Amino acid sequence: MPAITTFDLRPETLPASRWKALFKDRLRLALLAVIVFRTALLLGLGLRPFDDSFITFRYVLNLVHGQGFVFNPGEHVLGTTTPLWTLLLTLPGLAGLSIPGSALVISVLADALTALLLLDLLLRLKFSRAVAYGSSLLFLSLVDYANLARSGLETAFAVCLIFATLHALSYRRLALAGFLSGLTTLTRPEGIILLAVVGAYVLVTTESLQALPRRAALALLPYGATLAPWLIFATAYFGSPLPQSVLAKAKQSNADFNELSNRNIQQFFVQGQFGESLFSRTLLQANWALSGLAMVAIVSLVWQALRYRKEKFIPAVILVSFPVGFVGLLTLTHAFTWFPWYYGPIYPFLALLSLIGVARLLDFWPRLTLTGREWALGGLVALLIAGQFAALLVVKIPAAGRDYLVQGLEESVAGLPKDPAVKLASGEIGIIGYKLYPTYIDDLAGLTNPATALVNRLDYLKATRPEYLALRTDEGAFFLQDPLAQTWLSQNYEIVRTLLDPYSPRQFVVYHRRTA
Repeated sequence: MPAITTFDLRPETLPASRWKALFKDRLRLALLAVIVFRTALLLGLGLRPFDDSFITFRYVLNLVHGQGFVFNPGEHVLGTTTPLWTLLLTLPGLAGLSIPGSALVISVLADALTALLLLDLLLRLKFSRAVAYGSSLLFLSLVDYANLARSGLETAFAVCLIFATLHALSYRRLALAGFLSGLTTLTRPEGIILLAVVGAYVLVTTESLQALPRRAALALLPYGATLAPWLIFATAYFGSPLPQSVLAKAKQSNADFNELSNRNIQQFFVQGQFGESLFSRTLLQANWALSGLAMVAIVSLVWQALRYRKEKFIPAVILVSFPVGFVGLLTLTHAFTWFPWYYGPIYPFLALLSLIGVARLLDFWPRLTLTGREWALGGLVALLIAGQFAALLVVKIPAAGRDYLVQGLEESVAGLPKDPAVKLASGEIGIIGYKLYPTYIDDLAGLTNPATALVNRLDYLKATRPEYLALRTDEGAFFLQDPLAQTWLSQNYEIVRTLLDPYSPRQFVVYHRRTA
């Protein structure tokens, strides 16, 4: 079986000075132009948040106002899975800048850096310039990933840290890789997979058993040192470093929940990720092609590693370990449910592995000239990018205005008091908690309130009797399908606002507690 080609657009070497030569190369200038255009476009389009985005933003608000790392002042509950992202957004918050706006700017700039890291990583691993530049361009064109970057969540920042870690490994900088993998774990819990990747890299690059402990310590000590301060603080402050949101979501697991997750991950690799509106699934995105070509690359890289041993182990470890481990971990934990951002780290690997797969297939066509291979790969990249634009124009933009969830939640509570002495209970706490800050928000889903995760929600409301209750009719079944609950609700609360979702058979209803 032939080795993966490293055909270049011209026979030149690219030493460590490649960054200085950035402006002397037309391909680099073209990539920079795409990066600048994409950055300006996404910033111009603005934030398109999920409700969960505002959970982190409310933690940031409390930090900015000196209330501590809390969702509700005085309650030390870790309801966010991204402590580093929360702390990072606190900096512009303290400077008086918009927290959502800062999240968008950081995310879009992180994507620009990811594209450059991806490019240099593939060149460093001796893949062709056609593969390297094509992968960066394809990554930048992925519509669903771009919308995740606009969400205000930590997705783009975490992906940038993932590739910074792999980039450091490609330069044999073990201490830096350990430090960066620690930062990734503080941004997303799945970042712990990078610890295994770094460990595998140490194993395959260590010349002797005697040197193994020293090289392992060189990587693992920075990882531990990066996490240790947070783990100590979280244990002392929250009682545990394990987020309450993870525990609450784990308790939702059941047969239907697990089936949804399994179905979604299967459909992702064919039709696209789970979601509505801009995330509507469509075959035009060619996930089926990206996935098939990526599988060719994975099999080829692993096979060559097993056959050629040392010289081919490094690309396999760096490029295959994380995406396989990530998909495997989230599949086993049934995490691919209603949360589109969980798919984020898969996208850049689909882009680069699919083009490595194409290069691998072209190696089986020995009569094809070097120029012919370059044109073939370039043409496929253009076709895949065209598919992204076709999906955007034909499917995603027409569906973009049919997502009323965040807007409906925000409008339903507009005008309610912003007072820490007032308590509002809801199953959706993101935008409501952010817009009504510093009103006390009682989380009926249990993400920031462990008590509601342990008892019947109706019994909890009877005991706590909040001033306001904000419900979606599609998630308020514990009231709306229970005659006894309806009787209690009508006796103790009155409806003060009802909004109809124009695109979904649900309503947003706000109740106010009756006065005695």
